[in-house]
Amino acid sequence: MKWLGICISVLLLASAIPSTAADGDGLHWNGVKLDRGAIANHLLTDQDGELYSLHEDRADVNVVAFIFTSCPDVCPVITSNLVSVEKQIQDIDYQFISITVDPANDDPAALKEYSENFDADWPHLTGSQAKLQTVWDDFNINVKVEEIESHDDHDHDEMVHEMVVLYPDNTTSMLEVEMSSLPMENATGWNLTTAATSESNMSLNYSTHEEYGNSVSGINGIDSPDDWSWWWSLYLWNDTNSTWEMSNVGIDSVMIMQDTDHIAWAASNANLSMIPIPISEIHDTTVSHSSQTFILDEDWKPIVAYMGSNWDVSNFVEDMNRAAPVVVDDSEDVPGFTVQIVVMSLGLAIIAARRLE
Repeated sequence: MKWLGICISVLLLASAIPSTAADGDGLHWNGVKLDRGAIANHLLTDQDGELYSLHEDRADVNVVAFIFTSCPDVCPVITSNLVSVEKQIQDIDYQFISITVDPANDDPAALKEYSENFDADWPHLTGSQAKLQTVWDDFNINVKVEEIESHDDHDHDEMVHEMVVLYPDNTTSMLEVEMSSLPMENATGWNLTTAATSESNMSLNYSTHEEYGNSVSGINGIDSPDDWSWWWSLYLWNDTNSTWEMSNVGIDSVMIMQDTDHIAWAASNANLSMIPIPISEIHDTTVSHSSQTFILDEDWKPIVAYMGSNWDVSNFVEDMNRAAPVVVDDSEDVPGFTVQIVVMSLGLAIIAARRLE
């Protein structure tokens, strides 16, 4: 009877073990998965001229888009997409926020007119250049504000290629090179690398192998160590899916305009999700920026980013649903490991009972 009592006790304890939820890290995301820290609670001004802190209406799922009201193409599409997303969202505690990248022109009145034109009934925020710069930096958004002269010698319609650098401490540099600075035909990634560092007065350390070509060992005074604890890795911008992809060929074999328009050199030990999105187009506006829309969790930690405006609304809705906290009902059937314990306990109880007969 002693053994029977023990087995029955184990059985009762096993039945009381609560079920556990699956870890969300294994989920498939439609957008670009991010691994970043939480965004600070910045204080800005909304379209009604009232002070608004980012965490003020903190929700289970938070969405932040970067726009500007004079944007001729990408921003209107992003805003329209978000309006469509709102119509499809169900049973989620969410909050949308749009933040300008053009504070010089986007005062509260301009943002109010913009939001009303799109029936976008959520906070549209602005602030001083200094305040917004801290927000842009927090989101790793690259914003270029240029005072365009009447007609200078710069051709604003000329194609611009970019070389992005991600350093070991996750800081970045973005170097632009006009097409005219590269060879007329068969421009390579190496041509872009040397032109970008030269025009920006950055040092470039490299070695040349007879078979494998040029290999970068140092950029802007940051050299990879001899122990190979980290090294400089080459990434290419895939314009089709708007993501950075590790190059499977050497820098001399990358053909600019054919394989990619932009390249990135990233320290292998850095957070690769911090590689900035390149400015792939030149607009006749005073502002150009990386058009990104972020989905953040309840702690304001960015989970997923959507690049540009050519993204599917239903995919965005799916990712918002995935980002929402999962509530587990412990009263439901006991799954997995607990079931195994119950079965084993029953078996032991039966064996013990037979021995006592």
